[in-house]
Amino acid sequence: MRNQREIERRLVSMPGFRLLGRIQTFQISIHVFRENTRELREHLYFIEEDPKGFELFFERNRSKFKSTLLETTRYLHNFVASSKSLVDHSRVFYKELYRKNGLFPEYNQKVSELLAKDPEVQFVQSLRNFALHSHMPAPQSTMSFGDMKGIPTRRIEYTKDILDRYSDWSSVARQYIDSATYPIRIRTVVDSYERKVGDFYNWMWTRMREIHSGEIKEVEDYQAEIRRQMLPDVIMSVHQSINGQGFQLRDVFNSGLIADDHLFLSQFQNNSIWLEEALKIIAIKVGVLSKDLIEGLRAAVKEGRAI
Repeated sequence: MRNQREIERRLVSMPGFRLLGRIQTFQISIHVFRENTRELREHLYFIEEDPKGFELFFERNRSKFKSTLLETTRYLHNFVASSKSLVDHSRVFYKELYRKNGLFPEYNQKVSELLAKDPEVQFVQSLRNFALHSHMPAPQSTMSFGDMKGIPTRRIEYTKDILDRYSDWSSVARQYIDSATYPIRIRTVVDSYERKVGDFYNWMWTRMREIHSGEIKEVEDYQAEIRRQMLPDVIMSVHQSINGQGFQLRDVFNSGLIADDHLFLSQFQNNSIWLEEALKIIAIKVGVLSKDLIEGLRAAVKEGRAI
C-alpha cells in the first residue's frame, strides 16, 4: 500500500479534493438543520401521538406540561434558526464558488422558484426574524374530543392572533399568514418545509456534481482505489470488535468510511439500521465482509455489546 503521506499529497493536489472539502463544510449546515428538524419532529410526535404524551394534559402534570411547552419553544427556535442559517450559508457558498465564473447560472432562478416565492418557506424563515428581533412566539396546545370513538386529538399550533403580534413579516410570508387555515399545526409546517428545502438541496447537489463531474470523478476514483486496499484493516477491526467485551459501533468501520459516509450515516439513530446501511457502503466501496463477520456484528448489536 502507498505511503500515507504520498496518498495525502496526491489527494490535496487535486482540484476536486479542495472542492469536495468546501462542499463538506457546507454540508455541516445541512446536517445541523436536519438534526434540529428531527428533534423538533420527535418532540411534537411525543406530545401529539405518543400515549405517554397524553398524560401531560392531566391536571396533576401541569408543571411538567408547562416545562414541555417551554421545550417546544426551544426546539422551534433551533429549527427556524438553522433553517435561516442554511439559507445564508448557501448564499455564501454560491458566491464563493460560482458568482464570478458563471458556472451555475440557474441557481438564482431556482432559489426564487422553490424558496423565495414560496409563502410557506418564507413564513418559516421570517419566524427566525420574529425570534431574533422580538421573541420566539410560543405556540398553543389543544386537546379535543371530536372523534366519535372518544379518542382525543392533541395539537401544537399557532393561531393568527399569536402571529399578528409581529408586524415585520416579509410580504411573501404575510401571504401565507393571511391565507392559512387556522389554527396552523406546526408539525405539518415542519414536514412540508423540510420536504421543500430537501428538494432544493438535492437538486443543488446534483447540479454541482454535473458541473464538476470530471474533478469529482478523479478524486472518487482515487479514493475508491485506496479504500479497496483498506479491506484487511476493516476485517481486522471487525474481528477484534466482535470478540471483545464491548465496542463503539460507529467506530468499527473508521478505516473504510470517509466524511461523506459518516455524514450520511448520522441520520440513523437506531444501531441496527445504522449497521445495515454501513454494511452496504462497505460492500460497495471497500469489499464484502464474510457472513460470519456480518452475523457477529448483528449479534453484538442485538446483545447490546455494540453501543
